[in-house]
Formats: sequence, structure tokens, C-alpha cells
Amino acid sequence: MVDEYLAVTSVVLLSSYLCIISLARNALDIAADLVQQHAYESLVDFDNHLDDISQDWRNPTLNRRVDEEAGAAD
Repeated sequence: MVDEYLAVTSVVLLSSYLCIISLARNALDIAADLVQQHAYESLVDFDNHLDDISQDWRNPTLNRRVDEEAGAAD
């Protein structure tokens, strides 16, 4: 159910744009777990990709880890 998934909804005014940000109830716990596991060390940005095109700036491996953590936290 959507109400169970969304716990934090913020409305932020940036310049003249209205932004609505929604996070899963356990988003901060998942982020903390990933930081403790040093998952950020495998993060590839586009500049890394330009230096070495074998590095995927879309981070599929890291995205799978995030998805797995989110699944385990449910």
C-alpha cells in the first residue's frame, strides 16, 4: 500500500520551483547501512567513465545493492 511505503513527504521551495520529495519509511536506515558497508567506494560518476569507459556511470551494481538492502529492510 502506498501509505505504508511513503513516510516522509516534504515540500521545498527552491528558487521559483516547488519540489515534492517523498522517501520510503526506511530510507535513512538503508542509507546508513550502505554507508557503514562503504558502498560509496564503488560509486562511479560520469567523470570516472570519461577517464575509463569500462566504468559504468549508471552504477548497476550499486543500484542492485541498494535494491537488495531495500528488499531486506521490508
